[in-house]
Amino acid sequence: MKVLLRDAEGAPVRGVRVFFGGADCAVTDAQGAAAATFSSQRAGPREVQVRLPDGRSVGSVAVAFYAGSFPRADFSTP
Repeated sequence: MKVLLRDAEGAPVRGVRVFFGGADCAVTDAQGAAAATFSSQRAGPREVQVRLPDGRSVGSVAVAFYAGSFPRADFSTP
């Protein structure tokens, strides 16, 4: 999953820690991008919330994990 963090004027925001789901986190780069890779040992749907350190939601995306076919899946959102 990839997140692009921008300010109110559309400029990229660098150096901000974002949290993907529970404890997965990354810091935005010079383009305002932060990414995380997810895997699961169980098949099924999951909604991944993206939050700032103060708890504010940046957004979310629904992902689905499938048994046997993919040992790991990378997701990207615009």
